Amino acid sequence: MEIVSNDLNAAIREDVIKQDRNSELLLHSPAMASRTAFKAISSALQTPPPTQPPSAHRSPVDVKPSIRRRPYVEIPASSRAPSFTRDVSDGDLLGQRYKLKRPISEPQVPCRSTQRKLSPATYRPIIPKNKKDKSTFIPPKELVASLISHVPLFITDPPPHAHCIVTRRLLLEKYGVAPQTFLGYLKPGRTSSLNKRMVALPQKRYNPALSSQPGAHGLLFSMRHHVVGQTVALFVKEGTQPLWTYYGEYKGVLCGKVTKQVFIDQADEVKQDWAQKILVQKSDEYLSVKARIRLRKCGQSVTDSNVKNEMDRLKTMPKNRQDLGTRDIIDALVCGDEGLEIIRLECVGFDHSLVEDIRREGIFRDAFEGPLSELTETESGDDQLNFR
Repeated sequence: MEIVSNDLNAAIREDVIKQDRNSELLLHSPAMASRTAFKAISSALQTPPPTQPPSAHRSPVDVKPSIRRRPYVEIPASSRAPSFTRDVSDGDLLGQRYKLKRPISEPQVPCRSTQRKLSPATYRPIIPKNKKDKSTFIPPKELVASLISHVPLFITDPPPHAHCIVTRRLLLEKYGVAPQTFLGYLKPGRTSSLNKRMVALPQKRYNPALSSQPGAHGLLFSMRHHVVGQTVALFVKEGTQPLWTYYGEYKGVLCGKVTKQVFIDQADEVKQDWAQKILVQKSDEYLSVKARIRLRKCGQSVTDSNVKNEMDRLKTMPKNRQDLGTRDIIDALVCGDEGLEIIRLECVGFDHSLVEDIRREGIFRDAFEGPLSELTETESGDDQLNFR
């Protein structure tokens, strides 16, 4: 009996050990692990978290600033601003007027965008732009003073009571002055007592050293020899308006040429402008300059006969076949081989009969009156090309 009982106990113990091993393997299996984790999460969700006692020394790092909320304080109804609705038009879209109603509380508190101050540039006064062209030849003040200061001023007797101002169209229709010319001739009609005379029409925009007012002397930088030793009626365009003021009768006196240093000191726009003008002009003065420049470029001697032959050849040569460029002319002016001529315009008289003849159709402005009304270039027939 004892042997049987011992065998039975040994079998029971062996069976228990097998069950323990199977349960341990089942406990560590993936299925059992996932089931155990699911039960743990479910129990954690169902169980409320334990309440922590408030701590007086709680660190601000434990709570994020973004989740802080101010305590809600209810505003009494008596302190609230009255609310109402008003129509706000949002514009006409496809021919229909849409209106929205939105509550607006009064008084409104301006937001940061509406409190933005205006820029100081808004209050800055409008300053007119400088009307002086970049291609204006600016002579040295010392040069102008040395050529004009010693010449006595001409005093008209009787003095003109008003400035005689005309348009180019009037000069064309009544006196036959060509609209696109710097030098021309006044050709009065048969009923006029005036004689035919030469007229010069420069612009102060391109000749800042011109006479400052009727009767004053001035300088003209040009290559035109026609005004030298001649008396011409001088009409000057003073500002941007297409109007020409009669300054008086002037005589041209040749004073010399612009030195190479004065030309070097000019802006590049001035050099390019003068080179282009010399290149396209066909008058004898400019043809002689181009002829001498080409003879030097080809290595030939600059004699009167060679210059004359070259001028004849340039007269018949098309512009697109000329072998000279603006760079060649600028180099000649910078080196001093050629130079702009300085002509002093001296006032020698004032033709009152011409003023009276223009009075019937011209424009007069008293010295104490304001500026004239604007006229367009079409109304005046003014020319902006031949400005010297």
